[in-house]
Amino acid sequence: MDQHRSQRNLKIRPHLIFPEYKYSFYFDNTIVLKLNVETFIRELFAKHSFNKNDPFFLLPYHSFRDNLIAEFYECFNSNLDNDLIFFEQITDYLKINSLALKSKPYWGAILLRNHMHPEVKKFSEIWFSNVLRYSRRDQLSIIHSALQSNLL
Repeated sequence: MDQHRSQRNLKIRPHLIFPEYKYSFYFDNTIVLKLNVETFIRELFAKHSFNKNDPFFLLPYHSFRDNLIAEFYECFNSNLDNDLIFFEQITDYLKINSLALKSKPYWGAILLRNHMHPEVKKFSEIWFSNVLRYSRRDQLSIIHSALQSNLL
């Protein structure tokens, strides 16, 4: 009954939605691509060298937030979720790995991944668990989820 988290399930766990495919490309409905999708993906692969069996997960950094703390602050100030949830999440993340909060945050509106790779599936499940447990703002839990799953 939670529309936000139901959408995050589709975004974060494509291995359950599209098990017959090895790769997935997610982009938010607010994104306007200036290239066709095939050209965009081809250019991404040209910039990065991958073995097709690597647990790759590509997503851009946030373009103007310097650290994850700033992203928490912005989400909090914009009332994008419950204040107590933000407080609990940042408090727990401080206890788990305070240095991660100084990391440059990711922008979760574009995701390209080898979603059937066991390491990426493990990350996706941990990430979704964090979104269910804490804020629905999934960009707040990407870094900690990647650290928990050893993907980072």
